Amino acid sequence: MKKHTIGLLALIFSFLSSGLSAQNLYIKTDSLQKALPSLKGVEHREAMRQIIEYSEEFSKDISKEYSLRLFEEAKMVGDTFYMIEGLYNLGMVEKLDGNFFQANQYLNELISLAKKMKNPEFQAKNLTRVSIILSLMDMSDLAFTYLEQAIVLLRNSSDIREIVNLMQTIAQEYYRLRLYHEAIGIYRILKIFLIPQIPANDLSRTIFYRDYAYALCMNDYLTDALYYADKAREIAMKNHSLRDIYNLDRLYGLIYNKMQNNDKVIQYLEPAALQTENYGYLLKSSYIHNELAHYLQQAGDYSHALEHQLKALRLRQKANFNSVICFAYINYGDALMKAGKMDSAFIYLSMGKDLASKMNFKTEIRRAYEKLGDYYMRTNRFDKALAFIKEARDIQDKEAAIQSEQQRKLLALNTEAQSYNEKNLGLKEIESKQNIFFILIAGIILLLIVILWLYYINHRREDFLRSIEIKQKILASQLNPTFIFNMLVGIRGIIRQGRNEEAGKYLAGFAKLIREILVSSQHNYQFIEREIDMLNSYLELQKIRFSGLLNYEIHLSQSLDSSRMGIPPFLCHSILENFFNFIADKNDKPFHIFIDFQEDNNSIVETIKINLDSEIYHQNLGSLWLDELKPVLELIKERITIICKSKKNHY
Repeated sequence: MKKHTIGLLALIFSFLSSGLSAQNLYIKTDSLQKALPSLKGVEHREAMRQIIEYSEEFSKDISKEYSLRLFEEAKMVGDTFYMIEGLYNLGMVEKLDGNFFQANQYLNELISLAKKMKNPEFQAKNLTRVSIILSLMDMSDLAFTYLEQAIVLLRNSSDIREIVNLMQTIAQEYYRLRLYHEAIGIYRILKIFLIPQIPANDLSRTIFYRDYAYALCMNDYLTDALYYADKAREIAMKNHSLRDIYNLDRLYGLIYNKMQNNDKVIQYLEPAALQTENYGYLLKSSYIHNELAHYLQQAGDYSHALEHQLKALRLRQKANFNSVICFAYINYGDALMKAGKMDSAFIYLSMGKDLASKMNFKTEIRRAYEKLGDYYMRTNRFDKALAFIKEARDIQDKEAAIQSEQQRKLLALNTEAQSYNEKNLGLKEIESKQNIFFILIAGIILLLIVILWLYYINHRREDFLRSIEIKQKILASQLNPTFIFNMLVGIRGIIRQGRNEEAGKYLAGFAKLIREILVSSQHNYQFIEREIDMLNSYLELQKIRFSGLLNYEIHLSQSLDSSRMGIPPFLCHSILENFFNFIADKNDKPFHIFIDFQEDNNSIVETIKINLDSEIYHQNLGSLWLDELKPVLELIKERITIICKSKKNHY
């Protein structure tokens, strides 16, 4: 679109929107619909585009209707720009509604049209934004192909905004694949070289600071995350951008939840949930209710969490997009289950499973299976529970293999992006400097920085992949089928003996332990007091397995503040599980386990002492068990080494 046309549109819509900035999306949409008959040509198409943008928050029907109208009108007059906008919004609507195949068709047609525009920056912009949608639909291979094409198109570009947008999209792919350190690396480059070239109060900076804060938060650098979230909020407030302010409220909720400050979480999220609903941001309000419910569940407040999940479901049903309704069914079913409303929980979990299957939404199918497995465990139907847990694990294993391959592709893609970024940065320096000597010095410094950075990325790449592999191995060892089977068999034995109350107690303990293992595996550290709680839960369950032969004691040094000091989660579980499995059919005498937490030279030392009958030890264990234990100890050692490296490498 030509510059004078864009200026005309900006003037028209600044007039149309005057007095509407404080009104909700329903009123804005209605005002634009009433204004449509008086508008012609480009102004008419731009008004429809704005209607689509607003209505995607609260109505599938309106957004779909106007997306089709925009595309058809633009096609009739040969306006390629608005044909592309129509196709993009049709793709978005179909994606939200769970019609991934149809969405992909619209987006492919969009890319074909964009390539006819012969404008590299415009093509790159569309390739980048389409890649984001494709990733959300589990079409990462095609998404990476489009990102690679965008990198090539911007290789000789001086359009800072598009370069920043592309690099941020790659960073978002990193933290979608849980490569948070790699994401931070991209944000560092942007922060040093490109963001300073964007005006101080430009909304592009808000998006950058918000995304950077999120990546820092996911790496547990919470103070830094708050700093950049505050910078983003300051710019959003100056621009009166409600959408960005509400997104930042969600980020504050995440940061303060990680800080275990529930009062702050509620302070940010409850008003934001109410305001977004009042302004017509139904989907955004539902996301906030869902996140608030999740944090309340973590705090053990299942009653209020249930209220927020129900509100999220009702808001999504109003907007009527199938994919987000599917999320809500499963989330609400899980909340009902945790609140003890088992009959209703089954209904909603089944509805979520059926809708996910209809859409062939693998991620949500797996999540529904996991929750149904939990449901059947809580209702003592262990055969069905194991069947659903197995189905979920099969899907998870396939996802893990796919994710590992995607990580490798993305790391390779980032290397290419860094090389083109180096060229653009060098050109920018040359254009901005007049002194030849200074240009030479700046170029050498820049080249050294890029070389060192590329060396750093290549050096870290294998560490990250190894870290992911170790996390998967540790989680697999903690949730191995033998462990789950042995626990369920022990509980079944209690039920057969008629000790139903005790069985219920241990079943609840088992479910709690599984949940805590899954949650703790997402973090490098957890507080010692929580580690001790998990050990107590685990060892109590093992007492059932060994019919009372096991006694244990956990000792904590008074010099350790268990509520403020952290260690890698469930660190000694693999050792204990290995020991229990080895002696399961060899021991018939009482034995004792002593676990001690001490402080030594600013380090936390965790000691495990096992008192076992000497005759059983010499006959059955001895060097044989130590040989089996060596790989377990090596895995723990490597896990600690990688965690220490990641902290050491943080700036």
